[in-house]
Amino acid sequence: MVKAWGAGGGGAGGDTNDPGSAGGGGGFARSTLDIAPGETLTIEVGGGGGGGGVSPALIASGGGGGGDLSAVCRSTNCLVIAGGGGGAAGNIGGGAPAPGVGGGAAGTAGGNDSNQSMSKGGGAGTATAAGAGGNAGTGGGAGTSGVGNRGGAGGVGNGGGGGAPGALGYGGAGGGKGTAGNRAGGGGGGGGGFFGGGGGGSGAGTNSGGGAPGGGGSALAIGTASLLITGAGATPGNAFDPMYQAGVGTGGLAGLDATNGGPGGNGLVVISY
Repeated sequence: MVKAWGAGGGGAGGDTNDPGSAGGGGGFARSTLDIAPGETLTIEVGGGGGGGGVSPALIASGGGGGGDLSAVCRSTNCLVIAGGGGGAAGNIGGGAPAPGVGGGAAGTAGGNDSNQSMSKGGGAGTATAAGAGGNAGTGGGAGTSGVGNRGGAGGVGNGGGGGAPGALGYGGAGGGKGTAGNRAGGGGGGGGGFFGGGGGGSGAGTNSGGGAPGGGGSALAIGTASLLITGAGATPGNAFDPMYQAGVGTGGLAGLDATNGGPGGNGLVVISY
């Protein structure tokens, strides 16, 4: 039996006006596989997304990086995939949009900024397609769409950089510090998965406004006794399983009072036979 947890998305930095927000938790996938004696399988354990930084003037922050998928594959065909969580939105401005979490048959989309910039969260990876990138506030940078099993990058704001998607077992880097005098936060990176989530859009131009979080990646389980569980907030799916280890797949902590966001928890793959 294979049990896999996707990695968590990184938290966003907090500025002197507003706190950051937490990254999304990874998803869970389980399946019993028929394996031939001597057969070689490839195991990928996803890395957690990096935390977003804070601008030099401490008035804007970058989005969190997307968490990568965890997977067990036969050659190039993956049999079990647990989706990664989306990175948090930079410089939330009091809106605190929810990050996308890893799936389930589908991840969840990143929430939209409800304060000044009205930036849009990255779309969820589903069973059939990668998530779309979120639109930015006026004058900001849009998130990019996921491509295949990789998430999209968060949009770059004038005040904070966008979070990168996870790739090749590593979580995406958190958005950089941006420009000192602007307050537009960066978008969060999308989580990896069977199909990756889209990156969130950045805040509006040079105005005060938050970015939006990345979407979560979807999961896959080919075999018998399969089970897919979506994360919830910063908590990964099936965190009460007896094989689960503390901190695995958790969303990164929010930055508070001009501090960087925390990294997301790495994924986990457990094989029993």
